Amino acid sequence: MISSSPKSDLRILLLFLALAIWPALPAQLQDTATEELYIVQRGDTLLSIARRHNSTIQIFSELNNIDNPSLIYVGQQLRIPRVEIQVAPPSLPDFVTPLLNEANHAGLVRRVAQGDTLSQIAEEYDLSLQELIAENEIEDASLLHVGQVIRIPGLQPLGIDAPWPEPVITLQVGPPVFREGESARIILQSSRPVQVRGSFLERALVFVADQTSLWHVALAGIPLNTEAGFYTLDIDIEDVDGPVSFRWPLEVQDAEFGREAIMLPEDDLDTLDRDTENAELALLQHITSGFRPGRWFDGVMLRPSVGKIVSRFGTLRSYNRGPYDRIHGGVDFAAPTGTDVRAVADGLVVLALDLNVRGQSIVLDHGMGVYTGYWHLSEMYADVGEFVTAGTVIGAMGNTGRSTGSHLHWELWVNGTVVNPLQWLYSDFTGLGAIQE
Repeated sequence: MISSSPKSDLRILLLFLALAIWPALPAQLQDTATEELYIVQRGDTLLSIARRHNSTIQIFSELNNIDNPSLIYVGQQLRIPRVEIQVAPPSLPDFVTPLLNEANHAGLVRRVAQGDTLSQIAEEYDLSLQELIAENEIEDASLLHVGQVIRIPGLQPLGIDAPWPEPVITLQVGPPVFREGESARIILQSSRPVQVRGSFLERALVFVADQTSLWHVALAGIPLNTEAGFYTLDIDIEDVDGPVSFRWPLEVQDAEFGREAIMLPEDDLDTLDRDTENAELALLQHITSGFRPGRWFDGVMLRPSVGKIVSRFGTLRSYNRGPYDRIHGGVDFAAPTGTDVRAVADGLVVLALDLNVRGQSIVLDHGMGVYTGYWHLSEMYADVGEFVTAGTVIGAMGNTGRSTGSHLHWELWVNGTVVNPLQWLYSDFTGLGAIQE
C-alpha cells in the first residue's frame, strides 16, 4: 500500500468524522464578550454546523479563515455568524405531482446526422448494436440516411400476469430483465388505498404513492458484482382487511464491462491510499442514502456536459501498472477546462466540497433516493442548500483530485447504490409506460 502523507492522514480522519451529517450530540456554545463561539464535537462537519446555525459552509469558512472545509477538528473553536449575515433555509419548490405521469411516453428518438453510424449512436446511449438494430428492425446497418429517425429503447416496462391477491391489480417492472449496475422501477396498482413496503436483493424498497394511493412506485439500484440468477421480490401491504404479503422471482443478468490502465503522476499517488478512498466513499454513501418521498426529476435526464465519453461505468481499472482492482463508478466526459457542467435535472445541492480523490465535487438530491454527482470540477457555482433547475450551470470542468486530464466524472446513485447514469438519458423512470404483455 502506498503510504499517505501526514496531511492526507489528517484529511482521512476528518472525512471519517464527517459521516455524521446530523450528529446526535448537542451544540456547545461558549460566550465571550464580543461573540459566540462553537466548539467542534466528534462527528461534526462544517456542513452540519452551518445547517444548525442557519448558515452556509461558505459563510463559516470566510468568517473563520478556513481554506478547506474538510479540515476541522474536535475541540476547534469556530466563530458563529451573527444574525444579520445568516441566511434563510432554501425555499424548495413542490415535488412533481402526481407521482407518476399518466400519459404514455412515445419514447426517445434520435435523428441521424451527417457522419453518424449506427455503432456510434449505440455507443452514445450505452446500448449494444444488436439492441438498436432489433428496436428499429434494421436489415442493413450501413444504409442510414441523414434525418432518419432511430428509436432508442428505454425502460420497456413489463406487466406481470399473475393471480395477484386482493387488493393488488397489477405489478409492473422495468426493465423486464435486470442487469448488475442498472436502475429498476417497480410499480404496483391497488384497487383501494393501501400502504406498500418491499425488499429486493436484501435491500429495502421504499414505495411512494401518488395522490390517490392507488399507484405505488419504488426505485432500486442493482449493485455491481451481483451474481446472475433469480432473486425474490418481497411485497408487504397494509390493508383495511388485514396485511397481505407475496413474493415474486426477478432475474438479474451479468453485464459486460471493459478494462483500462491509467498512469497517475507522482503527485497524485497518495490518492490511491485505501483509507482515503474508503473515507470518501463512506461519506458519499451516507449522503446518498437519504430519501425524500417526492421527486423533482421528470422524464429523461439531460446530458451533464458536452465532450466525448472517454470512460464508461463499471470499467475495471489498473493504476500505474498495478492490479485491476478498482471499478469506475461513473461516466467520464472529456472537454477543455472551464467547459460548462449542468444539472441533469432539478435538484437540491447537498454537497459542494473539495475532496482528495474526486476533487471539487457537487452532489444533487433529486428526490426518491436519486442523487447525481459531478467530480473533478475546476469551479463550483452552486452552494449547499441551493435549489437548481435542469440545465443550470453548476460548475466548470476541470482536472482536480485523482485525474489525468480535464474531464467530468458523472455519477448517479439510487438509494445509496451507484448505478450506470447513461441509462437515465434514455429511460424515463417517471412514466407508467406502455405495459408489454
